[in-house]
Amino acid sequence: GVKSSSSASSLPPSTLSDAAAAGAMIGFFAGGGPVPGILSAVVSTYAATKPGPVGDVARSFGDLVVAMNHKIRQLDSKYKLLDRVGRGMLRIRQKAAALLASARTLERENRLVDKARVAAVAAWLKVVEFEREHRVVEELSQRTAMLVRSLAQVLGGNSTLAEAEG
Repeated sequence: GVKSSSSASSLPPSTLSDAAAAGAMIGFFAGGGPVPGILSAVVSTYAATKPGPVGDVARSFGDLVVAMNHKIRQLDSKYKLLDRVGRGMLRIRQKAAALLASARTLERENRLVDKARVAAVAAWLKVVEFEREHRVVEELSQRTAMLVRSLAQVLGGNSTLAEAEG
């Protein structure tokens, strides 16, 4: 259960480590990696030492992690989930390695990266040529500036949009 405490010294070490584990999990998954996980673990451990609602929540999350760990171990004991997941991950890794090897062979035989690079450069040169000929960027920037000036006049109360465009 949730242990309400007024000092960190009266808390069992397991309460603080449970809160740290909960914080690490939340930070890792919600924050997107190990650094947010570590930071969240530190904050959660500190919060668990505090009396009141903040400490109660941190300690409760620690209790939840312990309960989840216990339940997962029971399910794994009964259904061998971790073994199945491990074998599945190994098969995925093997297939990914084979796919990568095939991709490397395909690249080596067909020089796809070089061909893509040549095609990208050719496309870029055509874009530059089109821009020089039609001055699309210049025209777009002039029209945008004109629109912004018109909107500024209308918003400033100096005219209506129809007058500003005219």
